[in-house]
Amino acid sequence: MAKIFTCLSKKKNKDLGLVSKAKLLKLIESEELEFFSPWRKELRPIRGIYHGVITFYWAFVLFEELLTNNIDKELTSKECEKIKTRLLEEYLMIKSSEKVIHRAYKKKLITKNGLDLCKQVFDSINNFKKFSQYMKDLSDQNRKKIIILTKTLIDSEKKYHQ
Repeated sequence: MAKIFTCLSKKKNKDLGLVSKAKLLKLIESEELEFFSPWRKELRPIRGIYHGVITFYWAFVLFEELLTNNIDKELTSKECEKIKTRLLEEYLMIKSSEKVIHRAYKKKLITKNGLDLCKQVFDSINNFKKFSQYMKDLSDQNRKKIIILTKTLIDSEKKYHQ
């Protein structure tokens, strides 16, 4: 599972890099560390957040498809729980990036085409309805992990983006 995820992430990140270089989704090159990255838990340039949203969206899609296509019958309960935990983590981190991407667009750090691509991701994420169900399925340890992540994201929003 980890190898599939790593390959998918590297491929999508490479694809996005090629598209960005082709100026189809032009990002303004800014090295300023002004946006909190939920994936790295530190301030990053906007391109790190932008690439994270797109790349980890594909991880979210993979995890969701694994769970909705009855793959759980072929996996152990421990593997299913890991997938659910990762799915919820990606959901929260992508969702927390929505305001950041909009802020970056207002600052003219992302083009309209780039924003439109992210909006498609956010629309898809906002249609996810199984958060509560999957939270109930998690062990206390993994549920706590998701609660801590939620708190971290809320705190970072207050600290960096108010």
